[in-house]
Amino acid sequence: MSSRTLHSTLCVARVVGLALALVFALLSQASGQSAGLDLRGGVTGYFSQRSAVLEGVAGRGSGTLAGIELAVRSKFMGGSARLFGGAFAADIGDEAVGEIGRADLSVVAGPTYVAAELGYALRTFTGAFGTRRWSFVRLGGQTVLPLGTTGISASVAAAVYLGVSGSHDTGKGSGRDLETRVSYTSSLIPLYVALGYRIERFIADDASETRPEEMSGLVLVAGVRVRI
Repeated sequence: MSSRTLHSTLCVARVVGLALALVFALLSQASGQSAGLDLRGGVTGYFSQRSAVLEGVAGRGSGTLAGIELAVRSKFMGGSARLFGGAFAADIGDEAVGEIGRADLSVVAGPTYVAAELGYALRTFTGAFGTRRWSFVRLGGQTVLPLGTTGISASVAAAVYLGVSGSHDTGKGSGRDLETRVSYTSSLIPLYVALGYRIERFIADDASETRPEEMSGLVLVAGVRVRI
């Protein structure tokens, strides 16, 4: 995935996400009724560091990733989609330099305070060993706890990667991710903001070597939230 393609995809995804959120808001206002659905659409920024090992040599890089997130939630079921990507520049060595692209689609089951999550993800990396693409299943759980009636909530989501498969004979792999957030939703206007921390660990295995990497950093989110 080239930087131009990734940038174009992210721009289109942002526009589509915000358009959908606005449509949901207009529909809810027009109907004047509640269907018990919580709808969110936002833009995200990840201020991350990436550590990677290539041919036994470790390197580290810094980068800013941008993307979108969409989510719908009822009392006991929900779904979400997320797309983000960006480039990393070298801090130490060149092993972590390159572009990351990531897309997730998930369903959740259970109440908001303790729910199971099952999803499918695609991941691309363009760097020192060319362009590689992986697909995998995410299995995990999440919890969201409101802090009284302040509009503030705290959340934790974690998942492991199953069935990691690389295209073009790039081998197998494994991984996991963890994300924590503190979110604020306004009671006056249909907006929300969030500040969090995310960490991903991914290991790519092929016939010649194992390439572990870790990506972590701050997460900023701002978007539209409506209930219908």
